[in-house]
Amino acid sequence: MEEPMEGIEETSISGKLKKILKEILRMEISNGRHTKAVFKPKRSDIIRKKEKYLDSLARLITKEEGESEEEESKEARDICVAVCQVEVDGKKKLLIANNLEEPKGPKEFLPLLQKFANAEVENQSKVFTRLFELSVNNSFAIIQRTSGENRWKNTGSIKGKKINELKKEIISYSRRVKNKSLIDKQKKESLEKIFKWSLDSSEEMKRENISDSSNWELLVPIDDLNIIINAIKDRSLGQELIEIIKIGDFKYIMGKKDEHAEMKIVNWLLEKGQKGKYYIGISKLTCSPCWAVIENINKDESKGLLLNARGTHGATYGENWEIPANIEEYGESLIDVFESKLPHEKPKESTSEVQITGVTQSDLFTAKELAGQTYASTSAARK
Repeated sequence: MEEPMEGIEETSISGKLKKILKEILRMEISNGRHTKAVFKPKRSDIIRKKEKYLDSLARLITKEEGESEEEESKEARDICVAVCQVEVDGKKKLLIANNLEEPKGPKEFLPLLQKFANAEVENQSKVFTRLFELSVNNSFAIIQRTSGENRWKNTGSIKGKKINELKKEIISYSRRVKNKSLIDKQKKESLEKIFKWSLDSSEEMKRENISDSSNWELLVPIDDLNIIINAIKDRSLGQELIEIIKIGDFKYIMGKKDEHAEMKIVNWLLEKGQKGKYYIGISKLTCSPCWAVIENINKDESKGLLLNARGTHGATYGENWEIPANIEEYGESLIDVFESKLPHEKPKESTSEVQITGVTQSDLFTAKELAGQTYASTSAARK
């Protein structure tokens, strides 16, 4: 007979759940790496184009680098962001949340997007360049974080050489900016190279339908910028969201550090008594506890809420998952769901948040949908 899990006598909903999730996390870790999931990864069956834009926007406004060495840990970087378009008292808003106590990246990106959306065409290039610099900063942080993991493959192929040239240029540019050793002309030339090489690499990978490879990760920040900028320019982002950006009607949701971004938004919707259908754009696939909450709320007809997100990687984050106040009523149900996985169910293979068969961190736009969806000319980066 299996021994009962140590400490399960915890009486609070939050405490019980944390202990169960901690035990599940142990099951998902192999050789010191989080490579398995107790729950099967899933993706939403139908995601409309305007909802994909919300995912791209959420990824774009992350902050992959900490502001100091102390903030370079995964827990301190602003890498999980969620957004949701809502209407309150007749006014449309964009809700923004993250896994920290308050959003950091969004407060850098969104004011610049607002300036871009309101600028005359001839004045947009200067704002775009600043947005591009922030995206390159995120790409550099991703390179630094993954440089020791031997993830940059295919170096012998033309495709691999392009990626490695891009990687080297981003590293060189970022280090020289940090050391303040770049004059304006050199900075412009370096940014122009990064811009051109990232577009070439992105377009080639989409043509070959390999946007779920690990090499794609460093391209995502720049690719998402092009997607959102073009969607603002050609108005495919949707009139309502463009107007929200122009006005700057952003609602930043604060909260506890370990409350996940999408849960802060769900908690806000429940607190305000919102009804109807809501799509939550997320920079990362949801973890299994967040997905379980969404499924529970969708089954609860009394709430009048129907929530959707692009998918889950199926993994947990152990006890580092905080249940917000308005979601505690679903705590017992969550405990039943996760307790059913104890003591052991054979975990599924690979919960990589970048690469899961059929579910990727990238935008989930098809190559056809993205054809031509890049900032129309490198002239903007040159100015």
